Amino acid sequence: MPNEQAIRVHDLSVSEIPAASQMLARAFRNDPIASYFLPTGAKRELLLGRFQRWLLRYGRACGEVYASSPKLEGVAVWLPAEETHRGWLQMARTGALLLPFSVGPRFFLRALRYSDHIGRLRQQHLPLPHCYLQMLGVDPDCQRQGHATRLLGSMLERLDREKMACCLDTGNRANLGFYERFGFRVAEESHVPGTNVECWLMVRGA
Repeated sequence: MPNEQAIRVHDLSVSEIPAASQMLARAFRNDPIASYFLPTGAKRELLLGRFQRWLLRYGRACGEVYASSPKLEGVAVWLPAEETHRGWLQMARTGALLLPFSVGPRFFLRALRYSDHIGRLRQQHLPLPHCYLQMLGVDPDCQRQGHATRLLGSMLERLDREKMACCLDTGNRANLGFYERFGFRVAEESHVPGTNVECWLMVRGA
């Protein structure tokens, strides 16, 4: 169980979203799923930043968004399961209708395809209610310093008290061992439909 120092986290404010989105764009610049969203790298970081900015707004509106400290070395977005199935109304309120124009139609459609695929897997493998770790990213210059552990430990301790299951997805095989240390297990390994892009759904029981 994490100690008190390890579980201190920082609530991300609206004013911190631009800086946090830029950090996350750097963190996911070479991620396999980001490469699927936009195979060519010239504009990937710019468009990722725009996409991450919307994800952070949506996360604040529908769930909880934390940084590992006010310096924003790492950021995590947690959503209750029911919020991820509410449809387009809540997404529209946080600016989703502008995404095809801000990130481009190909990026948007591939992100939507990936989200739909993961959503189907979650419905197959997890009961309601559960908590969904939609995103966890750490600045490349700050990795291996405990920021991801702090962000995970804070929420997992609470979920254990509430006896609630949680899940996450990743397109990076190298992440599996890290999450397994916190009690997650691979529920399903799959490919994004119509592609050879691998992804893993990981679950952690109540």
